[in-house]
Amino acid sequence: MSYLVDKPPTEDKILQRQVRVWEPKEHRPVMSATRSAYKPYSTTKNKYSPWQPHAIAR
Repeated sequence: MSYLVDKPPTEDKILQRQVRVWEPKEHRPVMSATRSAYKPYSTTKNKYSPWQPHAIAR
């Protein structure tokens, strides 16, 4: 068992459904598919580069 308590579930604050200290106080809307969405970027070079044709001048 990983967690033992001395109090019954009705008195234990952790087992009761309430807002924890680490939870946000207000709801934040989901920003997916909006301009405010998180966009990761890479700081490494690409392994491949796009092909560019070389045309000889005539």
